[in-house]
Amino acid sequence: MSFRRTFRDEVRAQTAADTESPAVARVRFYAANLCILAGVIGLVAIIPLLAGDISWAAAPGCALMVIGGALGGMAHVAGSVRAARRFGLWAVVCAVAGFAEFFLVTSLTS
Repeated sequence: MSFRRTFRDEVRAQTAADTESPAVARVRFYAANLCILAGVIGLVAIIPLLAGDISWAAAPGCALMVIGGALGGMAHVAGSVRAARRFGLWAVVCAVAGFAEFFLVTSLTS
């Protein structure tokens, strides 16, 4: 009988919600911080929209980035690991989709 843990068992233990390792928690924390940064970029990008420098077609991307930032903040204050992961996943999806939409609209309309 072998007492060595396989690589797959080690990854499962480190990424499980009950036994999450500090390294995995740190990656989740940094991803939430990047989503918050995308939310700030979305807020700042509203200024050129109001000034008329960027097409209003970029507004949904700004809104998605702001929503992603809010969800990233909720991932920080979530009480459990499962809730933080759920908020973090949606935060990443919203931030990336919003940034992609904003980038495409500004590059195609400028």
